[in-house]
Amino acid sequence: MAQSNLQKSMIELGEFWAYFFRIIGYFPSAVKYRQEFWLQVVNTGISATPILVITAFFMGAITGVQMGGAINYIIYGAAPMVSGGVVIALIREMVPVLGGLVIVSRVCSSVTAEIGSMVVTEQIDALKVMSVNPEKYIGVPRVLTGLIVMPIIGTLAVIVGIIGAWMSMTLMYDVPTPVFWETSLSMVILRFYIECLVKMAFFGLVLLMIATFYGFRTEGGSVGVGNSTVKSVVVGTFTTILLDYALGTFFLIL
Repeated sequence: MAQSNLQKSMIELGEFWAYFFRIIGYFPSAVKYRQEFWLQVVNTGISATPILVITAFFMGAITGVQMGGAINYIIYGAAPMVSGGVVIALIREMVPVLGGLVIVSRVCSSVTAEIGSMVVTEQIDALKVMSVNPEKYIGVPRVLTGLIVMPIIGTLAVIVGIIGAWMSMTLMYDVPTPVFWETSLSMVILRFYIECLVKMAFFGLVLLMIATFYGFRTEGGSVGVGNSTVKSVVVGTFTTILLDYALGTFFLIL
């Protein structure tokens, strides 16, 4: 049984990579289906932005409180010294990973369920009968949306997260506003922001690939839709952590 499960996993992994490169090759077809693409930009971008921004604000606030409290425990009154560290942590790690997990829970699950429902209700078969490639019409716009929209809303989340850190550190530890911003801006360099954008773009691309892949593989009626959605969320969550580790290590040795 273990060997059988391993074989199934390897076959599924091979099929995913074949699907991945096939979708990449279909990217030019987004011009033909640009209306569907813009629809997905609105649906994905607008639907994911509020939850990501709100979560980023409180993540920035709690990071500021905890790091300020930690340094205060060692050296009383030294909370302003960690302002830059809080902002760097938000830009390089907190917001990208948080954004990836929000996309998994909010976007990928709905995309997989939507495509899976289209499969079990034979809408995908209807597209094939009309000589429309479902992967070009359905898959490409959603994957491209993840690739393009994630860095944009990630930038907004970074700004809001920093504001959350500033407010919490000002209220909790009386960190002067000029000191917070001067310390933060003096330590943040363009490379950190580029790292954040690259991570968000990779997360958007790979996570929407996973979501659409499992959506198209749905079988077995409504139960199959649920199983595909669960797989999409579980694999997407694991992939987010794995990608963050790989990309973080890459930027450290670059």
